[in-house]
Amino acid sequence: MDKEQAVAIDAKYLNPFVEVREHRVSVAANAAEGERLDAILGEADLVIDTTGSQSVARVLQRRCRERSTTLVVAALTAGSYGGEVAVFAPDGPCFFCFVLAQDAKDIPTPTQGPRSNVTPVGCSHPAFSGAGFDAAALAALAARTVVGVVGKSEYPSPDYNYVIVNFRGEDPWRQGKLERRADCPLCAAS
Repeated sequence: MDKEQAVAIDAKYLNPFVEVREHRVSVAANAAEGERLDAILGEADLVIDTTGSQSVARVLQRRCRERSTTLVVAALTAGSYGGEVAVFAPDGPCFFCFVLAQDAKDIPTPTQGPRSNVTPVGCSHPAFSGAGFDAAALAALAARTVVGVVGKSEYPSPDYNYVIVNFRGEDPWRQGKLERRADCPLCAAS
């Protein structure tokens, strides 16, 4: 079974009242795939990226912004020692603002686990090697955030646009409001 089919089945099982449409598309393969991706994004109320790839997040964020669609990025660190959920509204800070803020230590970076020497390597990062319950905790945080951001229920809208969690060590939870950065070449240009 392909990933998109498995996710669709699980999403429908967990919430039978949600509309699920599965798609398989390469984010940055070629022009034809880009057109398919744009058509899919054009129908979305919100896009959630859980690939853990900064390259994918950057492409999706740019394409979502062009369509005035909010993007939520949820990612675990190596070994699932920590994770982050970030909301990128079309008129707000971009993914590059988020990276710049973490590099400048204006917002924290989640705890990284040691690189595994037995886990098979993916395209540019080791495959996931963390605990399922940590992945479930981050998924619940992402779902809670998404439900509030979409605004189609009585669930309150979040007063944050990023959350950093550490499943091990100190400072387990930090959330805040990231603003557009003056040093971001993407936001300064728009």
